[in-house]
Amino acid sequence: MFLSTTASRKRALAIATALSTSLSLAAPALAHAADQPGLAIEEVVVTARKREENLQETPLAISAIKGAELQARGAADLSAVESLAPNVHFSTSQPTSGLSGATAVFIRGIGQRDFTINVDPAVGIYFDGVYVGRSIGALMDLVEIDRVEVLRGPQNTLFGRNTIGGAISVVTKAPSQTFGGWVKAGAGEAGYVDLTATVNVPINDKVRTKVSAFYRHQDGYVNALQYSGVKLGEDDVKGARAKIVFDVTPTATFEIAGDIARTSNTPGAVVPVVLNTLLPVGTVGTGPFNTFFNNSLALSGDAACKTAAGQATNSKCFGSVWLPSSPYASNAVFTDKLGRKVKPENSLDTNGISATLTAKTPFGQLKSITAYRDFNAVTYNDLDFTPYNLFANNHPEFSQEQFSQEIQLVGSTENGKIDYVTGLYYFKEKGLERIFNQVITAYNATTNPGGLAQDIFRNIDNTSRAVYGQMSYHLTDSLVLTGGARYSKGEKAFTIKNILPTGATDGPYRGNKSVDKLSPTVTIGWKATEKSYAYATYSEGLRDGGFAARFLGVLPANLPSYNPEYVKAYEIGSKNVLFNDRLRLNLAAFRTDYSDMQVDATVPPSLQISQQSTILNLAQAQMKGVEGEFDARLTQWLRVDGSVGYLDAKIKNVLGGRVSSGAFGITTASHLPYTPEWTGNLGVLVTAPLGDFGKAAARLDVSYADSQWSGIDGNYQTKLPSRSLVNGSVRLLPSDGRWEASLNVRNLTDEKYFVQKTNIQALNSSFGAIGRPRSIFATVTYRFGGE
Repeated sequence: MFLSTTASRKRALAIATALSTSLSLAAPALAHAADQPGLAIEEVVVTARKREENLQETPLAISAIKGAELQARGAADLSAVESLAPNVHFSTSQPTSGLSGATAVFIRGIGQRDFTINVDPAVGIYFDGVYVGRSIGALMDLVEIDRVEVLRGPQNTLFGRNTIGGAISVVTKAPSQTFGGWVKAGAGEAGYVDLTATVNVPINDKVRTKVSAFYRHQDGYVNALQYSGVKLGEDDVKGARAKIVFDVTPTATFEIAGDIARTSNTPGAVVPVVLNTLLPVGTVGTGPFNTFFNNSLALSGDAACKTAAGQATNSKCFGSVWLPSSPYASNAVFTDKLGRKVKPENSLDTNGISATLTAKTPFGQLKSITAYRDFNAVTYNDLDFTPYNLFANNHPEFSQEQFSQEIQLVGSTENGKIDYVTGLYYFKEKGLERIFNQVITAYNATTNPGGLAQDIFRNIDNTSRAVYGQMSYHLTDSLVLTGGARYSKGEKAFTIKNILPTGATDGPYRGNKSVDKLSPTVTIGWKATEKSYAYATYSEGLRDGGFAARFLGVLPANLPSYNPEYVKAYEIGSKNVLFNDRLRLNLAAFRTDYSDMQVDATVPPSLQISQQSTILNLAQAQMKGVEGEFDARLTQWLRVDGSVGYLDAKIKNVLGGRVSSGAFGITTASHLPYTPEWTGNLGVLVTAPLGDFGKAAARLDVSYADSQWSGIDGNYQTKLPSRSLVNGSVRLLPSDGRWEASLNVRNLTDEKYFVQKTNIQALNSSFGAIGRPRSIFATVTYRFGGE
């Protein structure tokens, strides 16, 4: 089922051989360690199934990373999970947005590439049990984190629609009954500053609070050549979080939590890859930007701009003449609505508040989570990467607000034979994405004032309701059968209009969609021994459909829409604690059948919109793979951990055999985005005693991702080469536990790599978000009170 081809079996055998070789080499050390006290791996408690369970007895593929582990690695935000879990892609800069907080998350080859307000994620992100509805605002800072759980594979039964790739659950620390806290100060290269403080204050024996505040800054690393002192890719965020917990009764607690974050920085580190040479050789003059600029002497002023040689050498032209010699540079110029050059500053504000009531009842634990979240962003972006105002892509407003209510009941029968989870869920959101596309201002003003300048308003108004239940029946002391289902019903309303420079309005045009679906799951779990657990599971899920939103020119009165996409997933796994609790080894194999896949493609002629990009249900795909994670305590001073993932992702069928993505075709030979064949990470922690002073800890982490594609259209410019990133840290840990000092380095080998690339065929160009070069910083942490 999982590995049907000879090649797949060979690759699976290679993984098994690599793991077994590593374990055989480690076995003597592990066997010796079994005789040493104090080396046992800690038990990890997760809530992936809405109840507290031992990670090793939870029948899911989960990577659980504790907050202390993230802090030891110098992790700043949620994107760090990409290098800690197999088959996970997490990029933090969507190139066409210009906003570093626009995330793209993929798990096992399924995710969301577009950041627009009307496209739903395929990987759900949850913050203390609250679903974050949009990709913008989902990049959480890792402050006072208890753990991050990465659930791989569809999670629709317990987590809801739009989790067909998986779910990422962030759990923060709760207030305690002890006064105390900690402060951290950091400084480093490129203006790095990190200031964080947390204090836990018990009011009395029934009320306790925790408050955290943070500020982080680092200068950008891409030179904006047309400005003085401006660097793109800046990181500047400040925020605060607070929790207050009331013990209402001996069996009931009420928690109020709030968070706020303010980001203000330059546009993302997006640079040109090719300019006006994306399409095949011999296409000089192809595309609207050639027609309006290079082929119009009134604009370029030079006949040479009609030739490939002119575009490569003449600064009056649009072409490769504007490609910088350094990959960390751009000639982009950012403009306001009137076409005037401005110094760009993007902003993103996020807010959240939740109220959680937890009570023990005769039927189990009853929990109510009521939450509100919102974000508001303003972005500047330039998509032609020249000093000319050819294609400005700004967001004067990008906002969303959401309300959710969930009621859960988690319990067991008196005889312990049945465990159950049931719940009701309600979600409501409204959002506005305003985009100002300004295309060759002079041309629009004199010839076609409405045709190529757009002030577009995209509005969403979505509602979702669900009822779910899951029950585990203990067939024997070691065999458990689990079944569950979620019934979801949703309504979506989308409105789009364009206010033209003349003052006329194109639209508004409206569309409505609804969907209802039952998503089942069934799992069999077997506790083979006290320390070994095996499981097999089948699950289904869906991601909502919606409406196309990207139109250059006249808007369509009949909005193109697309239907939900569906997955059917099969998984088997084994979880083991070996060598007298010194080694944790978890393995999983999976197959995912992906149908009605939503694909970016050209609108068919029947819709009478020439060369407009939209999303249609055009393909079917299948993902197969295996994953392994391990954590080994070899000696008192040496720990090795890591993971490896193999992914075989293929398009199995395309409607009609081939569909168009502009000038490129999508067939069964095309590559699914963000599906590297191999991913992996390896970490080594060495701890050395320093006498009465305390100890020192040195950690080295290497993460690897095979070559992959960030677009489905098959153009080679969207291919991302394989990369290996190395991070390291050295920490001093005095014996009193009050102080800690660390020296950290990210991207130790200074590897040049792209996290994402995008083609924009109207510009005949490609551009991408480039990763930050080597960065070194130091931190000092002081703990006070009983924390």
